[in-house]
Amino acid sequence: VPFGRVNDDYCDCADGSDEPGTSACAGGRFYCANAGYRAKFVLSSVVNDGVCDCCDGADEYGGRAACGNTCEVDGAEWRAATEARLRALQDGAALRAEYVAAGGSAAATRATALAAARAAAETARAAREAADKVVEVEEAEETRVTEGRRAEAATKSSPAAVATALQLDGYSREALVELLLEVVRTANASQALVSAIVARLPAEAPTSSVVWTEVADDAAAPYRSDPGERARAAAASARTEETRADGELRTLTDEDGTDFGPDAVFYKLKGRCFDVRVNQYTYSACPFGSAKQDHTSLGSWSGWDKAADGTVNYGTMSFTGGASCWNGPARSLKLTFECGATDALLGADEPEKCTYASRFSTPAACTPAATTALQAELSGKDEL
Repeated sequence: VPFGRVNDDYCDCADGSDEPGTSACAGGRFYCANAGYRAKFVLSSVVNDGVCDCCDGADEYGGRAACGNTCEVDGAEWRAATEARLRALQDGAALRAEYVAAGGSAAATRATALAAARAAAETARAAREAADKVVEVEEAEETRVTEGRRAEAATKSSPAAVATALQLDGYSREALVELLLEVVRTANASQALVSAIVARLPAEAPTSSVVWTEVADDAAAPYRSDPGERARAAAASARTEETRADGELRTLTDEDGTDFGPDAVFYKLKGRCFDVRVNQYTYSACPFGSAKQDHTSLGSWSGWDKAADGTVNYGTMSFTGGASCWNGPARSLKLTFECGATDALLGADEPEKCTYASRFSTPAACTPAATTALQAELSGKDEL
C-alpha cells in the first residue's frame, strides 16, 4: 500500500501491519521500545485508549492519557529480581549434578540388590519345596502308623475279643445276669442301668454270640511323630522366608520399573514428603508416593504427564484415585516442578472441583535450557 496509508486509522492489510500506531486493526501489534526496560508488543487496539500500556508511554501519543516514562525504575526492579532468580537457577543447576549422581548410584545399587534378591527368592523357593517333600514323606509315615493303630484297636475292641478278655466265653444268659447283678450290688449301680443292660442280652445264647455295641475309639487318634512335627515347623519357616524374599524382590522390581526422569534425576525425591500451609489446609505431596489435603487423600502417584504426541513431560507428575468428592469425581493432584535451589512445596489451589494443582521447587528441574532462557531474557534478547 502507499506509505501515506500507514497509520491513517484505516486497516488496509489483512495482518494489520499498516496500522502499527493506531487501533484500526483488531489483530495489529504496536511496538513499545521501552528503553531501559524490556521492549514488547501490545495489541493495536489498546493504542490511544487512555491506558498506559508501554512504560515509556508511546502507546498514548494521542494525548488521551498523560503517561510518564517509568522504564528506568521498572527496569531496575525487574533486573534485580531476574538476577536473583538467575542466581537461584545457577545454584540449582550446580546442585542438580548431585541429584543425577544420587540417581545413578541408586540405579547401580538397585541392580546389584535386584540380582541378589532374585537369587535369594529362588533359593527360598527351592528350600520350601524341599521342606514340603520332607513333610510329605513324614506325613505318609504318620498315616501308615495311624492306620495300623486303628486296625489294631478295632481288632482288640471286637465283641469276641472283649468276651475272651473278660473270660466270659460260654456263660449262659442266666449266668451273665447273675454276674451282672453281683457287679451292680458291689458298684451300687441303679436298677434302671441293670435293666437297660439285661435288655440288650440275647435270650438263650453263650456270650460268644452277644452283640456288643460299638463305641467310637478315641485311642486311635492321628499319630504325630517328632520328625513329622519338626518337618512341618521347618516347612512353615521355609514358607515365611519365601514370602519375605518374594516381597523384597517385588519391591525392588517395582522400583526398578519406575521412571525417575532423565538420568534418574528425580530419584532423590523418592520416599520424602513435603508440606505447605494454604489458608486453613495443610497440603502434603510425596513424589512417587501419595498426596493429601490434611487427612484427605488426593491420590497416589500415577506417572508423568504426556503430551498429545505421547512425549513424556518431566515437568509435571499426576496423583490420581484420591478420596471421592461428595457428588463429584475422585480427588487428584498435578504437581508441577520448577527450578529452585531447595526442595519445597510452594503452594496449592483447586482450579476445578476436586482437581488440585501445586508447584514444587527442586534443583532436579534446573535444566541448562532454563538457565539459558533466563540469561537471554536478562540480556534483552527476547521480548514480552
